[in-house]
Amino acid sequence: MDVLRVFIGSPDGLNLRNILWHGFASSQEIPTKYSSMLVLLTVGLGQLLSNYLLQTQSDLVHRPYVLFTNLKELHVFPDLNHELLSLAEELVVKSSIVLRTMRPFWITALTLFRQHRYADCVMLLLPQLESGLRLLFTTVNKCPSRLITAESSSLFTTFDEMLTKQLNNEEVNKLPSVLGESAMVRP
Repeated sequence: MDVLRVFIGSPDGLNLRNILWHGFASSQEIPTKYSSMLVLLTVGLGQLLSNYLLQTQSDLVHRPYVLFTNLKELHVFPDLNHELLSLAEELVVKSSIVLRTMRPFWITALTLFRQHRYADCVMLLLPQLESGLRLLFTTVNKCPSRLITAESSSLFTTFDEMLTKQLNNEEVNKLPSVLGESAMVRP
């Protein structure tokens, strides 16, 4: 159980899953063996759950699947030529919302995009987008102490907080005016 607490566990422990998923750690900070262990633990937990359900003759209710019938209409992964992807790489290097330590993730994601490995690209970019948005949020709202908060004693800045109209101190969140209201539309 202690291993699970370290890797996946409560907010009172290391909780490596949260640190990695929410974009707090760079590739140099967490050895690959720990990330690999996290994947193996997750798969192992799935197998244990399956065995438990078989033994107890219980059912696990799954969320309904989402089917995208026509991906071309969604324009999720546009056809970007080599020139545009090279420009994207330049922007990653010059961007003020991409931390230098996180650049390898962005460059790898662009490489995956070039290889049409879109799912891998998205999985790698989601934590980075959150991290970049957190950096922009803390900059425009002048709260730099909220940038790298991954401690058990305080909550880290989440999407929910970044996308609200007002901050906890009742001040107006300045992120919507920087991004533009259309970027802030939530379902």
